[in-house]
Amino acid sequence: MFVEANQLLSGLIPYKEVFIMYGYITTVLDAFSLIFFGKYVLSVSIITGIIYALTFPIFFLILKNLKIEKEQSILSIIIIFLVHPYIELPWSNYIAYFFALIGIYYITKQDFLKKNLFLTGLFWSLACLSRQTYFVPLFSCILIIISTKYFLIKKNFFIKHQPFFLLIGFIFPITIFFFYLVYNKIFIYWSYETFNLTEDSFKYVFSFVRDGTSFFSVLFQLIKPYKDFFLAKNLKSFFYLIIIFFNIYILLFFFFLFYFN
Repeated sequence: MFVEANQLLSGLIPYKEVFIMYGYITTVLDAFSLIFFGKYVLSVSIITGIIYALTFPIFFLILKNLKIEKEQSILSIIIIFLVHPYIELPWSNYIAYFFALIGIYYITKQDFLKKNLFLTGLFWSLACLSRQTYFVPLFSCILIIISTKYFLIKKNFFIKHQPFFLLIGFIFPITIFFFYLVYNKIFIYWSYETFNLTEDSFKYVFSFVRDGTSFFSVLFQLIKPYKDFFLAKNLKSFFYLIIIFFNIYILLFFFFLFYFN
């Protein structure tokens, strides 16, 4: 993280001359930390720690939006803090988590207004630009919310179309980011770092194809390393299963929250 931020401050071109591992916003914030706190490795940890600390009051406000009693909310915050009281690494997941929580804060407010939906999409987009792996789950949540409100709830035309402001807010920063990439002629470098598999992965897959192996055999070889997630042969895999079921529960929770709203 320090190397990426320092190279960006040195005037090197993002993606073309600077390898940005997870997200452009993370690198920019880390670069600001080097300006304010000095060019030390510890500086990127300081900015990450500050951002992570800000997630606790935001989480409290989310619980307040959900009408959870203050005592229970405070207890929940304390438990979360004790489970994870400090940052493990100056990593992009803390920054993306911060933006994702702000988005959840706006979408859990009682007034389901266009402004709140737009801000939710906006901050979720910033989360994706902080850590690009957030794109699939957050975009999936947006599609679920839009489909629930638009197709399952019988209301007037304007209320039914309100959820589309969530999508507009989500697309807005990403569109600006793409314009930035295209304008600076670095889109090809970003796409290569983001989507291209390594050369070894291609050789691994195509070796099965050349041997006449069927498509299903190739697919099995690709997912084979992840089979323990589902077989739960050890304690670590068991907790992975718990996380998967918890995420499904969260999706269903938001589904029924908006369905009966």
